[in-house]
Amino acid sequence: MPTGSPLGGAQIGCPVCGHMNEPDALYCEVDGAPLRAGAPSQIAATGGGGLGFLIMPDHNELSLSQATRTVGRADLVKFVKQEQTTEIGRAHLTLSQENGVYYLQDGGPDPSNPQAWKPSVNKTYLNGEMLQPGEKRPLKPNDVISVAGLVNLTFKTR
Repeated sequence: MPTGSPLGGAQIGCPVCGHMNEPDALYCEVDGAPLRAGAPSQIAATGGGGLGFLIMPDHNELSLSQATRTVGRADLVKFVKQEQTTEIGRAHLTLSQENGVYYLQDGGPDPSNPQAWKPSVNKTYLNGEMLQPGEKRPLKPNDVISVAGLVNLTFKTR
């Protein structure tokens, strides 16, 4: 059930998580699920070319303007204790964009052999689920990426 909204009209409940959204929302602000019959999935909706970015723990943005972006220790070292830095790989995860859809993979190109893929040692998680080696998952706005269980990043588009 719908409840009153400060903007007027009735809020819309998400069919997936139950979150109450503003009356004019097309997608749930929590999980990105479509709120109206016939609305395309959020993944398809980002296919229009929205620019992806990550919200870092300090609330700064890390742009994903390149077709492929590897995120690792150099990007995240300031968010962990000194003794934890080696738990984050140099190329811990890779984000890519194909046909307007962003994808997440654990690991990145092996520095000693750029043609080979090297998974991270301490894993990458998407919304609490561990990515398997070689697995490529599509991202939707507000997805949370956990790096080695130490640093959380939030995926967004504009």
